[in-house]
Amino acid sequence: MFENLFTTKMSPDKKTIENRFFKIRTKNSNASKILSILFFSVLIVAITAGAILIAVNHKYGGSEGEISEIHTLYNLKNTFIGDAPKVREIVDLTNNSGYKVDGIQLRTDSEPYRLTVNFKVGNRSDYRHIDNTELRKMSALIFSLIPNVDELCYMFYDDFSDISNPETSFSGVYNSRYDLYMNATEKIDADYIASSCKNVDAFEEYYKYIASFKGEKAESEFMDKVYEFTGNDYEIIVNSAFGGDLKLDSLTENEYTFPDEFFGVKLEKYRKEQNVVSIMIYHMRNFKTDETRYCSFLYNNTENGVKMIASRWVSESEINVIQSLIIRSKMI
Repeated sequence: MFENLFTTKMSPDKKTIENRFFKIRTKNSNASKILSILFFSVLIVAITAGAILIAVNHKYGGSEGEISEIHTLYNLKNTFIGDAPKVREIVDLTNNSGYKVDGIQLRTDSEPYRLTVNFKVGNRSDYRHIDNTELRKMSALIFSLIPNVDELCYMFYDDFSDISNPETSFSGVYNSRYDLYMNATEKIDADYIASSCKNVDAFEEYYKYIASFKGEKAESEFMDKVYEFTGNDYEIIVNSAFGGDLKLDSLTENEYTFPDEFFGVKLEKYRKEQNVVSIMIYHMRNFKTDETRYCSFLYNNTENGVKMIASRWVSESEINVIQSLIIRSKMI
């Protein structure tokens, strides 16, 4: 193909074109000569550009838009956390989450250096399931391009929160350079991140590796059931979750009857099936009234995902009993 594009041989069609322009030159003097030269110059540039584009697409095996994005990002490599304009450009280019960036904050006065990205969305009840997979992909690219950023925080706000007060955010995601998991089985480690920008080919491979990861469904399905029970005006207070597995065979007779009576279900069939059930407790806040309550969920994990067994609101004294059960079960 390239031989055809760049050969110095004159094909019959090209000779015809040359003859026509020769006649124009002899007939219309110097003005026509200049026009013909310009025409051939534009033609050669167009052919060359087309050949280069074909070669690039062949090499990288991606769409024109993807190749452009890879090269644009690669050209931003070795940006430092203190360069706010470039950091913001990287944030905007790597943000494929669908969430709107409302601003960034940089912590550069002491290590660990941190980049906080603030997202502003509509009513938080429409954003119960933050797309952690897309945010981890974003983190992997940012860690690659900004070598001295150690931590990334993504904070979410809506009209019921104040973006100037992080404590009012309704959700947050934290990623460290040293524990950036893409999903349950794959890990992007610090060495791989550090070597990702050694050349454009390495960055292209890294970019496509990250883009290939898919999200997990189990967490969102479980949270659907949580909010189906609590209602949409409630949210989980950050870092309030507590839970674990109960090994049913390890419980005393009194301990064994407590979950039965507490949740109003018979656990005998679960002891026969897999001998383990799980309990999760959340401290919930009504973000419209500021009321807080605790709720608990009894469930088990199956090959088809999470199966919710029972749920109920609980008091603090009941939580203490459940926590004791979980702790004792872990120790056995």
